[in-house]
Amino acid sequence: MLLSVLSPVWQLSLLVYWLHEIPRGLINPFQAAALQSAIPSQTRATIESFVSMVSKGAAGLGLILFGLIGNVFGIGVSWVVSSLIIIIVLPLALVFNGKTKIKTV
Repeated sequence: MLLSVLSPVWQLSLLVYWLHEIPRGLINPFQAAALQSAIPSQTRATIESFVSMVSKGAAGLGLILFGLIGNVFGIGVSWVVSSLIIIIVLPLALVFNGKTKIKTV
């Protein structure tokens, strides 16, 4: 996202944006498969519903927050801020990945 917003040529910006968005579309199938294999069948529907609500809530909150940033400072600034947040949070998520185990009853 950061490269897309900072690119001086719109074609390169679009290409970099697509390179960012296409892998994002792969996340949900992998997440669903991981949940299916890790969750017992009697609680699977409840947990999948909760995961869906949390992700939609987070997306809605991000839309509002970065929409406000975009309205006040410009869309480019909003993209830069969101990219920097991802750059900071992603390594932390990778460090803590696997540290917490899902407990099943």
